[in-house]
Amino acid sequence: MATLKARNVERELRRLSDAIEAIGRRLDEVDRRFQVAQIEDDGFRRLVTGQWLLLSGDVDAIRQGAFNIRRSLASRDIRKGEEVDVPEAEALTDDPVFWEAIYTEIESQLRGSPEVVAELQRRYLGLIAEVESDLPVVDLGCGRGEFLSLLEEEGIDAVGVDANGTFVASCRDQGFVVEHEDLLQYLEAQPDRSHRAVVLFQVLEHLPFAVLLKTIAEAHRILIPGGVFLGETPNGASLVVGGSTFWLDHTHVQPLHPALLKVLADYFGFERVRVDLFNPPEVPWRLEAEQGGTPVTDAVHGLQGYVLNGQDALLVAYRPADG
Repeated sequence: MATLKARNVERELRRLSDAIEAIGRRLDEVDRRFQVAQIEDDGFRRLVTGQWLLLSGDVDAIRQGAFNIRRSLASRDIRKGEEVDVPEAEALTDDPVFWEAIYTEIESQLRGSPEVVAELQRRYLGLIAEVESDLPVVDLGCGRGEFLSLLEEEGIDAVGVDANGTFVASCRDQGFVVEHEDLLQYLEAQPDRSHRAVVLFQVLEHLPFAVLLKTIAEAHRILIPGGVFLGETPNGASLVVGGSTFWLDHTHVQPLHPALLKVLADYFGFERVRVDLFNPPEVPWRLEAEQGGTPVTDAVHGLQGYVLNGQDALLVAYRPADG
């Protein structure tokens, strides 16, 4: 009986999924016709575009909800030892919502709660406040919106950008302005000198090197003179990061050494470039500076520099005030 109920629910979810796909195709057609129409009224264009984005976000949220229901039912029945229909692996891997759901779960389980992450990011607010401007901050790869919430508390105008539809829907539900697109697409569409700050927290390590270079160059272009670039990434000089925590996220491309980050920022015209280290690992042992004098202790002190330094590196770089 339980198996039959599970199958009925699964059938209903599939019907819902088919309906959502049909809505998505209709939205694509609306978008195509809208682009062809070449509407001249900018106000009306923005209104229609805004409504289209809201509908798109709703579809993403509904699809995510259906996936979560299916996952919860499967987990419940598996715990009970009951038979359950599991979607074919090939069908799952072809579904972008599946990948977004998996990444959302990884973020939730391994990075920490939004509250914990927000408290860690709070220390960066002072760097934003130092830049006097009414222009917005852009949070590229804004994720669950932790930094957007901090900026809102401070009354700082901000926009988020993320390619993950689940994160975008969640941020919009919180009332944040968030664009659902690739970060480079956003950057390339922005006018010169249009933002007071560009921030990327735990994003740089996800980028292929060519995209990383383009991101830094475009960030410099859209910043106002005196504007700040903040890039937080796992510390590539840490053995704890390189040998362990970096690989918790399957979408990471490469660890980035602080020295490399500084060279890249200098190359693309930033000034006052520095890298700050945060979040040293908690260990039950530590050889203090006064404990030494032997070859063994000297070797341990040298090793500690790679093991006990901060696990997170923050690149801080400014567009020249006269540039």
